[in-house]
Amino acid sequence: MEGPQVKLLHERVDEHEPANGESAHVHSSGSLNKYSKLETTTWDSFKLDLDIFSLHFHIEGYDRCDTKVKSRLWDDGTYFKPNLIKDGTIRLMPHFQTKRFGTSAVQKRALLTVNDDLAVQNIPQPQKRNKKSTSTISVANQAIDLTLSDSLVKSPLSIRDIVTSDITEPVPVQSKHTLEEPTNIDKTLTIAHGYPTVSRLPAHATVIEWLRDWTEAKQKYIAIEYKGQAQGRGKRPDRRGNDYAHQQMIEGKYGIVAQQPCEQCEHGEYECRVYHPACYDWELKGSNVKGQLGFICGMCRLATGTCKKKGMIGGCKARFEPV
Repeated sequence: MEGPQVKLLHERVDEHEPANGESAHVHSSGSLNKYSKLETTTWDSFKLDLDIFSLHFHIEGYDRCDTKVKSRLWDDGTYFKPNLIKDGTIRLMPHFQTKRFGTSAVQKRALLTVNDDLAVQNIPQPQKRNKKSTSTISVANQAIDLTLSDSLVKSPLSIRDIVTSDITEPVPVQSKHTLEEPTNIDKTLTIAHGYPTVSRLPAHATVIEWLRDWTEAKQKYIAIEYKGQAQGRGKRPDRRGNDYAHQQMIEGKYGIVAQQPCEQCEHGEYECRVYHPACYDWELKGSNVKGQLGFICGMCRLATGTCKKKGMIGGCKARFEPV
């Protein structure tokens, strides 16, 4: 597929914000339509050490690492949509991250140049572990919410940065540690659900706050997406506004990572989040709380109709508790 013109903005290194302004790295239409070409060109342009840094990309405005560009979707042309292209150009921010080795590649090379045998003996023997995040899947703002307008796709996935790589990397034995114990455990939920790792719903995440936040998110979606022209379009604006508002709540303080992710999120490598179980204890005037909140995950809320749109049979089967 012929790709658009690509502009590489100033780079971001680790968590340091990029410089203001634009980089001069501009590439012609079609030259970077494959992710491998995009990577090669970026390394050549910014001259950073491949042994020290890893690289991924953010579309301008999508700064969280859980919304990084996916190689498969780039190659398929998924990102080459009007709402992501500005003045005929797709603008990318390269994000370089320092690789986390027990001993850095630079240190290893320095040791080996002095005395190969001695250096190898002195390097701590690594133990491999799978670096897949404990949350298993990374939610990113990819194929589903690319159907939304550019101004709206920025916010749906306001989640923490998490590691998404399946690559095993060496970690020194002496630095091994067990997974951090969760803090602020809700003993009531532990008794009710039988899971000692359930985090307490934040104190300010009340039903009153939820109603206010949910209504505001819905109104914002309809106002921006339909530009004040929602009348005469039937129930679609209202339904899509509901879906968007629920998705925003789930990705925020009212949601929690599903212990059993749905097939769609696993397939797309998204973090699967659902409403916190404590939300179902709320009392909503004139409405059944379970019917109002529903049970499908945040990502699937953005799909039109059911998750069958993505070629999956049976819809969203995300569950807070494991089966």
